[in-house]
Amino acid sequence: MANHAKHAERVFKTVWFSKAASKAHIADDELCTAIRQVMLGQADDLGGGVFKKRLSKNQYRSIIVAKGGRYWVYAYLFAKQDQANINEGELRDLRAFAEVFSKKSDIEITTDLKFKELTEICHDELQKV
Repeated sequence: MANHAKHAERVFKTVWFSKAASKAHIADDELCTAIRQVMLGQADDLGGGVFKKRLSKNQYRSIIVAKGGRYWVYAYLFAKQDQANINEGELRDLRAFAEVFSKKSDIEITTDLKFKELTEICHDELQKV
């Protein structure tokens, strides 16, 4: 029997996002501040569990997938100067990615963490909210 009482929101970044954020000098503390704003509705809702949030003094755009309210995943990052927005194909793929995460179990997430496909961030910060 699953324990439904403890379903706190968890925040992750993909391995790809981690590398891109590191190159852009975007630290986890900025991501944690931004995700709290996204959770409050302060982001562009692109539908299907896909959100766009500005980072690094508006120089970058992050794409976050979150469907079902349990897992928030930083999935994609691009510089505003390099790309105006994501295209329809990318949005379709990101919505599918959000759907995958909405169905993941805690065991699957633990496996993703073990194999370093995901990195969990903001754990301590979200406990204070």
